[in-house]
Amino acid sequence: MSTGWFQRATGVFGRPEPAPQWFDVGCDCGARLKGERAADCLKPKCPACGTVVFILPATVYPVPVSLRQRWLNPDAAPPADETKRPPEPEKTGRAKTGKKPAGAPVEERSRRKSVEAPAPDKAPAEALSLRLRRWFTPVRLLAIAIISGSLLTGFVLYRQVRWSQAQTQLQAALDRGTEAIEAGNFSTAAREYQAAVTSLDILGRRDVASQRIRSRQQQVQIMSEPLEEPLSTLLDNWLTAPGDNSSLPASAGQRWLVLDTRVVPTQADQYPAGTLLVDLPIMCGDVPVELLIEPRSSLASLVAASSDAARVLFAAQIDRGEPPTPQRPTARVWLTARRIIPLTDDNVAEHAGLFPDEAAEREATRQLLRQQRERQEQQP
Repeated sequence: MSTGWFQRATGVFGRPEPAPQWFDVGCDCGARLKGERAADCLKPKCPACGTVVFILPATVYPVPVSLRQRWLNPDAAPPADETKRPPEPEKTGRAKTGKKPAGAPVEERSRRKSVEAPAPDKAPAEALSLRLRRWFTPVRLLAIAIISGSLLTGFVLYRQVRWSQAQTQLQAALDRGTEAIEAGNFSTAAREYQAAVTSLDILGRRDVASQRIRSRQQQVQIMSEPLEEPLSTLLDNWLTAPGDNSSLPASAGQRWLVLDTRVVPTQADQYPAGTLLVDLPIMCGDVPVELLIEPRSSLASLVAASSDAARVLFAAQIDRGEPPTPQRPTARVWLTARRIIPLTDDNVAEHAGLFPDEAAEREATRQLLRQQRERQEQQP
C-alpha cells in the first residue's frame, strides 16, 4: 500500500521532514546492531556471529516528541521515569540459516534452565495443566459447546414432535380399534390398540384410564389368537395319537384358551401346594381329563376371597400335558400360571360371544367382569 499520501499531506502544512529513525537491536549472541531504519525492512547480518537479524521499517505515522528527540540525539540519557525500569527489548526475527547461532555460555544456559525448571512437587501438576490446555483449546471448547447445544436442542425438538404425534394418534387409534371390536375384527383391533399403547408409552401415562387401555389391548390380542381347534378335539388327538403322546402339540401353547367356569383349590396330598383345579368335566373317550393351574397364578387371590368355588372368566395358555398312567387313570393338562389373564372388559367379552343369551345371566356376567376389574385395579 502506498504511503506517499501522508508525506504530501504533511507538506501542505509546512511540516519539516521526519527525523531519522534509529534502531538498536540485540542479537542472540549478545552483540548489538545499530543503524537508521529505512522505508523497507532490513536484514543485516550480525558482525559477531553472522546471523541475519530482521529490522522493522520506519513508521509512517506521527512520532511522539520525546521519542523524536531521542532519535535526534541518541547519546542523550533517557528521561528519569525510564531509568527506573529497563526498556523492553524489541522483538526481532531471524532467518533460517540451517545452523545454530552462537549463544550464551554453557554455564549461563544451564543456569537459566535450572531456574526455569519447576519444582519436583509441582512438576506433575504443571504437566497435567499444560496437557489439558493443549487438549481443551478455546476453539475446541467452543466447538464442543456448539455441538452439545445443537444435540440438546435437536433432542428436545424430537421429543416434542414425538409427543405431539402421539397425542394426535392416540384418540384416532382408539376410535379405529373400538370400531374393529364392534365389527368382530379382533386382528385389526389388536393392531390399533397396540398403536394406542405405544402412544401412551411415549406420553408416559400411568393413570387409571391408560391402564384400562393397556388391559383392553391385552384382551383384544387374546381374542385375536384363539386355539385353532376346539379343546376337546385337541385333547382327543393328543390322547389317541400313536406312539409317544407324552406332550401336547407345540402350537397349543402359543394360542389362547378362554374359559368361563369355576376354579377350586386342590388337596395338597394329591397335587403340588397352591395348585388350582378348573371345575370343567372333560372326557376323551374313556379317559377323564383334569385342567390344572400351576401355583402362584393371578387367580389365587380370586379363589382365596371366595368361601366356595369361585366363578372366573379368564384366558390361559396350555403349558404341558400328562397322559394317564396305571397308578393314575386321569390325564392332566397344566395351564401356565404366568399366562393366566382374568377378563375385565365388557365390550370385548360381549363382541367375542362370551355373554349368555338370557338377561339374568348376562347381568351376572357383567357383574363378574366388574368385580374382576375392580380387584385387578386394586392390585399394586
